[in-house]
Amino acid sequence: VKTGKIAGQAVTSGKIAGQAVNEGKLGDQAVTTGKLADQAVTTGKLADQAVTTDKLGDQAVTTGKLGLGSVKSGQLGQITVVEQTSPPAAVPQINATANCPAGTRVISGGVQVTAIVPVDPPIITRDRRTNNNGWEANAIAQNAGDTVTAYAYCLESSS
Repeated sequence: VKTGKIAGQAVTSGKIAGQAVNEGKLGDQAVTTGKLADQAVTTGKLADQAVTTDKLGDQAVTTGKLGLGSVKSGQLGQITVVEQTSPPAAVPQINATANCPAGTRVISGGVQVTAIVPVDPPIITRDRRTNNNGWEANAIAQNAGDTVTAYAYCLESSS
């Protein structure tokens, strides 16, 4: 029986011997995404180095998919520290905001108060990220001349 003599739909999956259709008998592009059953390609079926960077879609690898220790600090990029100190207090509320420069994004921050009278330091009331890519620090001065400094830790953007 030659190929041309076989009627359409005559060879069904039940008529094919086990292991008869192997990798060598498949044509190029024979198995396409649409022909794969759900969950057909599992981790154990992927060859080493099969999934490379160019095969990953945008946003495919999220934080939850990173293994512990898979990203080291040296792989993150340059971190810049920006600080901004308030003018010496003349009123009780003292404020400072440190903003990250263009091309960076705030990843953390902090606050430091400086007291004119060491036993009576300013009281920190706010220490948080701002909506404008910076870090905000607020305090209540206890004495004229107290200051507050905001620190923004800025990571260079990857895009």
